[in-house]
Amino acid sequence: MPEYRPQNRRSLSEEQLRQQYRDSKSSKVKKKKKKKSKAPIREAPPVSPERLKRNAIRRSREQEELKRQKANKKRSRRRGSFILYYVLAGIVAVAVVSVLSVTVLFNISEFEVVGETSYSSEQVIEACGIKEGDNLLRANIGAAEENILTKLVYIDSADISRGFPNKLIITVEPAKAVASFESRGKYYLLSPKGRLLETDSEPADAPVVKGYTPPSDSVAGVQLEDDENKRIELTLKIIEVMKNCGLDASAYIDLTDTLNIIITYDDRIEMQLGASTQLEDKLEHAEMLIETEVADSEKCILMLSNPERVVKRPIYETEAPEVSEEGTDETEPEEGGEEEPSEE
Repeated sequence: MPEYRPQNRRSLSEEQLRQQYRDSKSSKVKKKKKKKSKAPIREAPPVSPERLKRNAIRRSREQEELKRQKANKKRSRRRGSFILYYVLAGIVAVAVVSVLSVTVLFNISEFEVVGETSYSSEQVIEACGIKEGDNLLRANIGAAEENILTKLVYIDSADISRGFPNKLIITVEPAKAVASFESRGKYYLLSPKGRLLETDSEPADAPVVKGYTPPSDSVAGVQLEDDENKRIELTLKIIEVMKNCGLDASAYIDLTDTLNIIITYDDRIEMQLGASTQLEDKLEHAEMLIETEVADSEKCILMLSNPERVVKRPIYETEAPEVSEEGTDETEPEEGGEEEPSEE
């Protein structure tokens, strides 16, 4: 620290005074700087060797993780480029296969007809309209099935499937007349699917149905349109229930009044069913009565409108006697019997 020497300020010039002021100010700044530099510096605490080792392991793991992340990024970039390449290659392959499949590959060289019908396999194949050499994928299956049903009347259903690589499989179901509609002096033969098989002057070996009149312009192979009372649907249902109940003899079904259905069974038993409700119960009761209470040559009437209370009435060749409400015959007393006394 410089020694202070008092001086007479009056003896100094103005310039000297300014210089003295600047010197005093710079000395103060130096003192402040020295004070800051003299502040004590704290030393870092000593670190144990175990901690140093742990820190080194942690840093090495962090470096490995960084390397792994960089490698994963590179791998994902490569994978993305490969996926794009595979997608483009797949699109090209699909396009090539599609073109080949409709031009060169999958050309039909074999037909298989499944199902026994009155038509030969050649007739079925010709009727479908698909020929040998046609492409299997481009073949119109729906139109071929419709062609078979239209051209071959006695086939009731046709199902065509593809057998890769070059086979066409045609599965057919034969049509058999299940009913004959009696109308206009002719018989219209009905298939199980409701199609008109043919028109004949004689009924088929199936139940004859009265009450439904097919359209006059109906031709063989067409689907018959049902009327407002659903007589075609009702006919098929009655025939199915009779078959399930074992009533397989000849039958004549009168559907003129659908609320009063009458079935003449085996030309000797008249079954009065009433409405079409509870058909199963009514025909089951009829089968039980025929099996247990009706003789082989007996003629009778079965009143089945109420299946809970079935009534059996005999049919006489001559005039039938009156029947009481309780079901007992009201007959006159035999000759020679005791007469009631008369009142005089």
